[in-house]
Amino acid sequence: MPFIATTAPGSESDITNDFWPDISPSDARNVIRIEADVTTARLNYLLQVAMTDVNDELASFTTAQQNAGISSANDLTASQRIRYKQAIYAHTTAALLEMYQDYDATGQRGDGKNPVNDQVDSQRRQVALAIRAITGKARSCVELI
Repeated sequence: MPFIATTAPGSESDITNDFWPDISPSDARNVIRIEADVTTARLNYLLQVAMTDVNDELASFTTAQQNAGISSANDLTASQRIRYKQAIYAHTTAALLEMYQDYDATGQRGDGKNPVNDQVDSQRRQVALAIRAITGKARSCVELI
């Protein structure tokens, strides 16, 4: 019996919501390069959290689109559907990186550097950029000195 929980390919069902495109955990595994040691339950949970957070960010945009007669993801532009998946996958990647940052198979911890935080920040930035692209807002970069 293996120590690591594994998931059989194709055993995961899509996660659906009312307006935005469905998210396939199998597709997420391939795109994000999630190994089989991340259980289906954990992946589904993180994808659902990502969808909830992104949908909350897009709530007013979604309402405006529905008021304009757009009733489903099929009526959105291809770019908007792709950016939605980008936001979900980046959010999920950031959550996975945060969840597993205390795991170190090399035994070389405690050097004061944490490159995982840079990766998490990068993924969170991708979420924000994807949401801005969906809503048509300009990108901006502001740094306080």
